[in-house]
Amino acid sequence: DPSRRYKLLTADFPVPFNNTSPEKGTVGIDVCFSPDGLKWTPAPGNPVIAQLCSDTAQCAFWDANKGKYVAYLRTWLEGRLRSVTMSESADFLHWSDPKVVYSPTEEDLKTTGNSIACPLLPTKAFTLV
Repeated sequence: DPSRRYKLLTADFPVPFNNTSPEKGTVGIDVCFSPDGLKWTPAPGNPVIAQLCSDTAQCAFWDANKGKYVAYLRTWLEGRLRSVTMSESADFLHWSDPKVVYSPTEEDLKTTGNSIACPLLPTKAFTLV
């Protein structure tokens, strides 16, 4: 579909985060599509991943090894621990429930605090997180 040539995965949540917004209702991760990368249309059914707070560093891409889209999202566990979750989709509209792929250890919290980035390096063989 040419109207969906470009794809965007973005967080949509109020600050402070509380799972709902008076304007939208349930908030979370939304997707949008564009034919040219300039004009974007929100997907019907947003949010595609409800009630997930991802404050920054959402990274979605086509994973040729898996044959589907993969999204890595920096989020919060227990309302206080920054962590990285992963979700998958065959069509960029329907996403699996996110699963935690990285969270800080007690030693991490002692030495670096609660600061986690979400850099990715997709390669032909695997993805480094």
